[in-house]
Amino acid sequence: MSARGGGSRPSSAQSSRSAAHSEGVVVTNHFALQGSKDLPVYEYSFEFPADVELSRQQRRIMLDDLCTDEGVPAFAHDTARLWTTKRLETSAGVAPDQLKFNLPHPINEQDDVPLAASFTRVINLMSPEAKQLRNVIVKRALTELAYPRMGSMFLDMGRQHELSDLGLYIWQGYEPHVITSQTDQTHMRVLFMTRVLQRDTLKTRLDNLMKRVREPASHRPQFEESLVDQTVVTRYNTDRIYRIRERPNVEWNLNPDSKLETQRGGDTTYRKYTCSKYPAVPADTIDGRQPMIVAWVKNRLRTNAAARDSGQSGEGVDPYQKVHLIPQFCLLTGIPESIARDYGIRKRLEPYIRPVPSQQIEAMRSFLTKLNATAKMIGWKMSFSLDMLPVPAKIYPAGDVRFVDGPVRVSQSASWNANGHVLVSKPPLNNWLVMADTRNEGLCREVLPDLLRAFMEFDVRPAEPKIIVSPSADTFQRRIEEAYSANLQMVVCLLPRDGLYASLKKFLLADFRVPIVSQCIKTSTLNERNPAKYSAKLSKIAMQIVCKLGGSLWKTELPLKDAMIVGIASHKSQLALCASRSADCTTYYTEVMARPTVGVRLGQSGSLDKDRLGSAFFRAMGKFAKDPVNKGRPPQTIIIYRDGVPEGELGDNGRVVREEVPIFLDMLRRTPVPNYSPNFVFLASLKRNDTRFYRQGYVAQPNETPSSANVPAGLKVDSIITQHQGEFFEVPHVSTIGAALATQYRIVYKSGTPDLEQVKLETYKLCEMYYNWTGTIRLPAPLMYALKCAKLVQEFSGGAATAFHNQAKQEAISGQLFQL
Repeated sequence: MSARGGGSRPSSAQSSRSAAHSEGVVVTNHFALQGSKDLPVYEYSFEFPADVELSRQQRRIMLDDLCTDEGVPAFAHDTARLWTTKRLETSAGVAPDQLKFNLPHPINEQDDVPLAASFTRVINLMSPEAKQLRNVIVKRALTELAYPRMGSMFLDMGRQHELSDLGLYIWQGYEPHVITSQTDQTHMRVLFMTRVLQRDTLKTRLDNLMKRVREPASHRPQFEESLVDQTVVTRYNTDRIYRIRERPNVEWNLNPDSKLETQRGGDTTYRKYTCSKYPAVPADTIDGRQPMIVAWVKNRLRTNAAARDSGQSGEGVDPYQKVHLIPQFCLLTGIPESIARDYGIRKRLEPYIRPVPSQQIEAMRSFLTKLNATAKMIGWKMSFSLDMLPVPAKIYPAGDVRFVDGPVRVSQSASWNANGHVLVSKPPLNNWLVMADTRNEGLCREVLPDLLRAFMEFDVRPAEPKIIVSPSADTFQRRIEEAYSANLQMVVCLLPRDGLYASLKKFLLADFRVPIVSQCIKTSTLNERNPAKYSAKLSKIAMQIVCKLGGSLWKTELPLKDAMIVGIASHKSQLALCASRSADCTTYYTEVMARPTVGVRLGQSGSLDKDRLGSAFFRAMGKFAKDPVNKGRPPQTIIIYRDGVPEGELGDNGRVVREEVPIFLDMLRRTPVPNYSPNFVFLASLKRNDTRFYRQGYVAQPNETPSSANVPAGLKVDSIITQHQGEFFEVPHVSTIGAALATQYRIVYKSGTPDLEQVKLETYKLCEMYYNWTGTIRLPAPLMYALKCAKLVQEFSGGAATAFHNQAKQEAISGQLFQL
């Protein structure tokens, strides 16, 4: 395995990595709000008559006109409150607490609409009480900028690129969020973003496919399958991002001239509706022979209405609404798979997708400069600092990873070399098959001695495998079945082309009489001409095989003793649990289960999912107690890392606390140990977050690399920018592309007396225990193993239930990292 590139340490955080931790300061993509503390703000509540039907936009227009007519220098309002910098007065110049106005209707100006306004209080613009006001002001200022939108992203039309030879558009822009920290400080978090759009419309793709495959019975399922889990935007409205879900996702019996019922009960057609709502679309250019795409778009009003009707938070309601789109105007987002597999093209796209930090910082400052210059910000005497917010940070020492023959120091690039070291545990490999097709038999026999030597570098001495040569890779399954014996441990398959991996994994794990772990290797991987890269690839294959047999590669010094670490990750219709079986986190128990499909969350379709997840956790505790290292003792500390949960479900009374945490607490009560009460911590992992960290005092260089600006591995930030109790950020790895991506954690629930500082250090150290990489990764190893397992099962099952979902079938390989 090759090591990742190194990075520089912040000048303010220079210290020895051997200390407990070093203190330092880094800067982040948060920009402090500045405003006058002497500016009084008058708050009013207002009420429109219930019998007059007015939209939110119409109310906004009326309030804007009122404040303008009253000569208020600065004002802002939401659906129920009005804030001004001047008391509202009557015509006599009196400013009473109760006022009534008659406002002209925004559509029918002949009718007046009565408005009652009640003075509430005087507040300070920068006080905690004015949090909502500040949000409203910034939101209106952003609207004033008139940037085109793509979802929550503000597009910078001066930063658009077209790569015509690749058929791609690169759109760059900003995603701003106003946040208030635990200390009531208001910041603007700005993320410089890139969106990739594919130039060919869905109609062009369908037409090209129909030319190659003329039979509808063949091209229709192929087209539908290519759209699963894709996101699209339309040429006439980039503001909304549409998601395409599972099949069927195309209405072949509909076309643009099919009838559509409007919300008011009338009839129209898709063609007329599109052209009336978006006048820029010429009706005569729409091809009436194309089918309609079934997509889903987020509708917050739908969720809010459900919450209003039920009196609950609305979090159980699927926020996506079904719509039909005309393929002729639909553009797919993201990089096509054919391009993503090409290393040369990926390198070419890197400057656009993940620009160097200086370009990101310059773009963010340019955006804030324009925002500060808006009339709304000037009127309220508010602005955002152009300097990134400094935050205190701790940098954990890297320490060592330990092999049987001794420790190996983790380098400044957060990596190490495992070659030539004796692995922690090495199960014997006595009975294994190597599958190759006739065309690649020579390559197989040439590579096998090199692979055996790679094993011996780690003091692993496998027996000679049985080589089975098949006429083609399509007959591998039949030949494996013929060669099967009860003591078969491993099957290694050399795959000559794409498209074979999922079917082979499904056959060996789900369809075969017993699950068999396997190692699938592309022949292109073995055709590497660079000797160093070739050797590194064989070493990685050897280590993966050891792990899949139940072995362990290395271990590290973990601060928590007698602790069981659990990772729970979801991917589409799969939920996987991976728990450490030993206190040193070198062996694991893995279980995967199907979960409810789109729109239904865990636990909402009855007790089946709760029972299965709880049972898996209970079995994991049993495996931990039975492990020889633990000597029959149950864990004294349990840490659960949960991935794949929306941030809106993590509140004190959120769905996770109400529905998921009780599953595990109930299992703890069922443990057959008197008065068993371990320390219990449940953390949510939010790896997709908008916070970025940079080295303080960073100055762009002519030929800079990201490592010159990025923070070092081991960074932890848990103050200033955190919004919730128990929230912290960690950067356990070194980033050599773009800005360092921090992982955000939130302690959702805890019981007992856990040392939270030790929990945070444990979180970092667990990032060194992922056996698929000789370096630190972004997530704790058990969580990454769970995520890999969920993705593997989703890939070979396609979301359908398989025999592998049966717990009894998984039991045979539950202690082996078969997902690597």
